[in-house]
Amino acid sequence: MRTRRLLLAVVCLVLFALTTHAQLMNPGQMRESPMGQKVLNGIAKSQIRLSWDGQGANVLFLELLADRNSRTALGISDEQWQQIESNLKNITTQPQSIPEIQNIMAEMLSLRTPDDPHMLNADEETINKFVNLQVEMASTMTKSMSDVIGSFLTPEQMQKMQEIQLACMGEMPITPPNMFEALDLSDAQKQEMENIKKELEPEFEKVLEILANGMAMTSNKFVDVQRDSDVRGLDAIAKKLAEDAEFKKAMDEIQSTGKAFSTKFKTKMFDVLTDAQWERLQELVDNPSEHAKAFLKLTRRRMGISEDGNTQSQGWQPGPNSWRPGMPIPESYRIQRNTGIRFPRPANQ
Repeated sequence: MRTRRLLLAVVCLVLFALTTHAQLMNPGQMRESPMGQKVLNGIAKSQIRLSWDGQGANVLFLELLADRNSRTALGISDEQWQQIESNLKNITTQPQSIPEIQNIMAEMLSLRTPDDPHMLNADEETINKFVNLQVEMASTMTKSMSDVIGSFLTPEQMQKMQEIQLACMGEMPITPPNMFEALDLSDAQKQEMENIKKELEPEFEKVLEILANGMAMTSNKFVDVQRDSDVRGLDAIAKKLAEDAEFKKAMDEIQSTGKAFSTKFKTKMFDVLTDAQWERLQELVDNPSEHAKAFLKLTRRRMGISEDGNTQSQGWQPGPNSWRPGMPIPESYRIQRNTGIRFPRPANQ
């Protein structure tokens, strides 16, 4: 399949959210329950918003950290990984050990009754309160997991993680704003980027709605495929979904929306960079370091794409205006910036 990165990334994120955070229903029950659908949509939004707000980003690298070769490229020792893995296991298997989550779970429990454990007869106010608590728990768990990862990494290793994000911008339909900190931003630049983020917040909310709806739809389709066919395994299910016309239309909308917003956001951020920082960014993108290459290799192998970028099978392809991997810096902007068609920014800003 030529491009399944975003498709499988969406599926993986939905499954991660469900298996890690769902405390009331299994995916099949969520598929059939109006409340379950609210929880699903809320969790999807919370995971995307956390990345946009610079929280929880470390969780995106879990698969990378679980790979020994990738850890070697990042300079992460086996001892560091064992500490991270042990603490993450405690969070996922004993979430009540986190005081905030313990309080949330207690409040959720108080809303349920023995004769209606799935809250099928609860009133709308109770359902909305439960949904909000479920989403809050999901966000708290993700932030806790991200904090654990960051607490066992050195500043140099965290710098490499941010450099990976910059080098692999083309792999992400939504760009986490805080990744630009890898370029040693001044306080004035950080404030200017924060202002840009606030300026684009209304547009982000619209994109968030489309992405969250797409993630919820993906999860539902995933459940349907598992229930109605003998297809098993993430890649096989993704291939089956690629044959669904409704799914294709939704994915094209997600990709085209993500591309338009991401391009606008990134170019505004690029304008804040000094010429030296711009050169550094181009170097990271054009000549990725070994740890960035390890991430790209792992991601492409997981998405069924060979190391040369070609696909290993045929299937759904994004529309002509959709976001496509491998476009971290819009070529038109690169040409404009490198030919000096702009007022140069002072080197000390």
